[in-house]
Amino acid sequence: MTEPYETFSLYKEGRAFSAKKEGRHLIGDYDIVSDATDAEGNRIITLKPHDLSGHLKNLDKLVDLLSKKLDPDSKLFPKLLRDTLVDYSEKDIERMLNKVEKKKEKVSAQEGCFKIYIGDGRRKKSEEIMIRS
Repeated sequence: MTEPYETFSLYKEGRAFSAKKEGRHLIGDYDIVSDATDAEGNRIITLKPHDLSGHLKNLDKLVDLLSKKLDPDSKLFPKLLRDTLVDYSEKDIERMLNKVEKKKEKVSAQEGCFKIYIGDGRRKKSEEIMIRS
């Protein structure tokens, strides 16, 4: 069996992300240091790992808060939630954490296609987290 390959996505704002085909989760977050083409036409991209320590701390805090509000006794739910939220951007996690932690917005869940809502799910400004099946 062959190993799953890694893909890179480059963005204009100087960020790059890598993912493995299997699972399609982001496994790397990089800052683009340089992007140049040499005399022979080869593109040379220099990447530096992006510091995610603050983001991961916020992610764990959000998972903890949501888990306590929705299912405080479950040991599996926080793991599923973290697995879902790990692909969210730093801005998204910070915005949701602010709504739950500082603004004390209501947190609810909808079964079926399982979703978690921060705020009133009927309003445009509410956050919606779709849990993978």
